[in-house]
Parts: sequence; C-alpha cells; structure tokens
Amino acid sequence: MPSTPSTRRQLNSHAGSVYGKWPLSGEIDLMENVGWEPGVVRASIHTARNHRRRGNHNRRVSGVKDAHTAFHVYACDWTPDRVEFFVDDRKFYTYKNEGRGAEQWPFDQDFHLILNVAVGGAWAARRGIDDSAFPCAMEVAFVKVFQRRG
Repeated sequence: MPSTPSTRRQLNSHAGSVYGKWPLSGEIDLMENVGWEPGVVRASIHTARNHRRRGNHNRRVSGVKDAHTAFHVYACDWTPDRVEFFVDDRKFYTYKNEGRGAEQWPFDQDFHLILNVAVGGAWAARRGIDDSAFPCAMEVAFVKVFQRRG
C-alpha cells in the first residue's frame, strides 16, 4: 500500500493512538528517501511538540550514495530512553527522551515504524516529479523486529 497522507493517518489510527491523531501519538520514520535526493536518506521523529507543521520536527540526514541501486540495512534501536538510527551499522541520529511527557515522548505505547520512499505530496513533489522514473518499485529484502529481554 503506498504511503499517502490519508494512508498515514489510517496507519496512525491503527497503531494504538493513545494520545490522539497525528502528530500527538508520534511517528517514527526509520528511513525516508525523496526522489529528487537519491543519495540522501533521513530518519525523522514527529511528536506533538516537534513536527513539520510547526517547522521544527526532528530529522537527520545521512548520505547513502547508492540508496536507489543497492540494498542497505536501516536499523533503529528503540529503548525507553532514546531512539537511535543506523544505516549499515553506522549511527547517524539519536532522539532522547527528555522526560517531558507524551508531547515530547509518545513512544511508550505500541507503535509502528515507517519506511518512506516519497514521490509526491507537498514535500516530495516540491521540485516536481520525473515521470520518466516510473514504473519503479521499493524492494525490501526483510524487516526484523527484536524485543530485548528484561
């Protein structure tokens, strides 16, 4: 299912949105890639306090020159204290729980992670869409989720 703004709202509503609609219950983008920046991936955290509509969301960039042509391992280590993001075992972003409650840390509930290849919408279509790139596909070899003991 392609991720559109309406799809994202549906996903959030099924993710145990204890704190309310987006961005109140948060969003974790494990990997974001926009077509007009093929060698760049991002990790993003959206919360009630920090999100794109306020212009202050938490996002970090990592250069991955062959993101469109090779497989990579995107990982997230999510604990009660922090969320750390990695590309090919290289950490490039840490978001810390500052103990300020759900507006800053809504990630104490059941949740989902998003892999986002953005090709349209307000962000991804900002520089236009290259129709010659279609058809295309996002290939995912596997997704693994582990839970720590104790």
